Amino acid sequence: MTLRPFGLLFVALVILQASSCSAPRSGTPLPAPAVAPQTMGGGNTASPSPSAPLKVSNSSSSAVTAGQNSSPAPRGTGQSSPAAATNAPKILQAPVVSLSTSGALLGATLEVSVACDQPGAEIRYTLDGTAPGAGQGELYMGPFELKKSAKVQVWAALPGGPAGTAQAFYTVNQIVASPNGTGDGSWNAPIGGLSNAIAKALQTGAKEVCLMAGNYTESAALTQSLTLSGGWMGWQNQTGVTSITAPERGGTSLKDPSSVVKASGTGTLLVLQNLNLTGSDDSFGAAVTTQAGASIVVRNCHLSGGGGSYSYGLRTFHSPLVRIEDSEISGGNGGSTFAVSTDTSTLDLRRSTLDGGTGTAVSYDL
Repeated sequence: MTLRPFGLLFVALVILQASSCSAPRSGTPLPAPAVAPQTMGGGNTASPSPSAPLKVSNSSSSAVTAGQNSSPAPRGTGQSSPAAATNAPKILQAPVVSLSTSGALLGATLEVSVACDQPGAEIRYTLDGTAPGAGQGELYMGPFELKKSAKVQVWAALPGGPAGTAQAFYTVNQIVASPNGTGDGSWNAPIGGLSNAIAKALQTGAKEVCLMAGNYTESAALTQSLTLSGGWMGWQNQTGVTSITAPERGGTSLKDPSSVVKASGTGTLLVLQNLNLTGSDDSFGAAVTTQAGASIVVRNCHLSGGGGSYSYGLRTFHSPLVRIEDSEISGGNGGSTFAVSTDTSTLDLRRSTLDGGTGTAVSYDL
C-alpha cells in the first residue's frame, strides 16, 4: 500500500505520542517506596516524618538531642559560649572618689577624709596645687588635718585600672578681703574691705586677714591677736601691692591719733606683713597705733605718717614688744613728724630704715 505524505506524518505523530506515555520525563522524581508503619511500645504506631532541620544548641553539655548537632554557631550570629564569657578580661571602672566636705570658708582647723567606692584602690593627695598620681603625692592613710588654706586634689586607682579624681579648695584660718569684695571672705569670694574682714576673722577664729592687692581707704580697730598681710594676687601669689590710707576722722589727741589700724589689750599681738599704710591728714595721724598692752611685729612694710600737725609712722603706748623687720617707716610730711614714737625703752629694729621726715626718726615718750 502506498502512503501519501500526510499519512506518513500522521503515523509519526502517533508513534511519538505512544513513546512519551510509556517513559518518565527527564528530571521527574521517582515515587518513594512504600514503608510499613513501625510498631512502638504499647502497640502505638508512628508514621515517619520528613527529616527535621539541624538545630545548634547553646548548652555547654556535650549531649546532642534529636534534631540537634554539636556544630558551633555560625559567625555573625552574636552568640557566644559561656566559656568565652567566663574567660573574657574584666573591664575595670574608675573609682568614685569624694571628700568629706566641700570647699568652704572654715575656722582655724579642718579634718578632711577621703571616700572611695573600690576597696584596695591606691589613694594619693596633694595640698600645694600640683596634681597627684601613681606614686605622686602623699599616700592617703586616713583623715588628715588642715591648718591653713589648701587646694586638696585626690587621685585613686586599682592596679592597671583607670583613675578617679576629686578636688576642693578650702579657706582655713584665713579671711580674704578686696577693696570691692562682696563674698564671704574665702579665696574664691573675698569680703569687702579691711574692717569687715577683721570682724569676720574675730567671728570665725581665723588668725590671718589676707588683703588682695589694691587701694583701700579705711581704718579698723582690734582687741585680739591677728595677722594682716597684703600684696595678694590670688592664693599663693603675693606679688602685688596693697595700700591703705586712714580716712580723716578728726583725730585730736596725741594718744589717739587717726590710724589705719589700732590694736589694744594685754596679750594682743598685731602682725603686719607686706603692706603700705599711710596715716590721715588729721591734726594727729598715724599709720599704726598700739596701746594698753598690745604688741606689734612689722615685716616687709612701708609705714608713713600723714600730713597733719603731728604725724607718726608708728605710735605705741605701753606695748611690751615692738619689732620692725625689713621695713621702712617714715614720719610723713606733716608739721611735726616721727617715724616711731614709743614709750618703751626697747625697740627691736632688724634690717629696717627709720625716716623722721621733717621731724624726728625716733621719739621716746618715757
